[in-house]
Amino acid sequence: MLCITLRDLSVFVFEKITGIDMKKSGLLIAALCTMLMLSCQKENQPHQLFVGAVVGNTNWLGQPSTSWLGNRDTLQVQGVKTVVIGSNQTVSFKVRFNGVGNYALRDSQASYLVTMEAGQPTNYKLDTTKTNAVTITGFNSSTGIATGNFQLYFVKASGNPASDDAVSFTNGHFWIQLP
Repeated sequence: MLCITLRDLSVFVFEKITGIDMKKSGLLIAALCTMLMLSCQKENQPHQLFVGAVVGNTNWLGQPSTSWLGNRDTLQVQGVKTVVIGSNQTVSFKVRFNGVGNYALRDSQASYLVTMEAGQPTNYKLDTTKTNAVTITGFNSSTGIATGNFQLYFVKASGNPASDDAVSFTNGHFWIQLP
């Protein structure tokens, strides 16, 4: 009497379909799992990260960078927009990071710097007569990705006399990766 178990049948079918000896398949499965795990590692994808806002009536989009200050309790976020080679616009803000929430900014918690290849840089400080705020709307602790929005109002502190006296970052949004 011929008695075939389900395991024997599945091994036979697997070997016939794939042409792979079942004993060697363990090595294949281990190799496939390793490749799958490596392909799922966290990647730094700066083209997806951004700091953006409306400045005046123009969309402003900067490349973000983040760093921890103090005892790793204060998060600094910068967005840098290169206008032309040697000329940058940098908006920067810092918050005592507690995850998702609303953060009111005061005094030296934000700045805006315009540098020109030829010429004097212009420094802006927060306009404390207006409401300046950052809201972190999402935070994934396993990937370090934080998303949110902001409104920042600046007045000129020093620099080029021809520069604007005030600059507003409205309808600001960011998608950043914490360091």
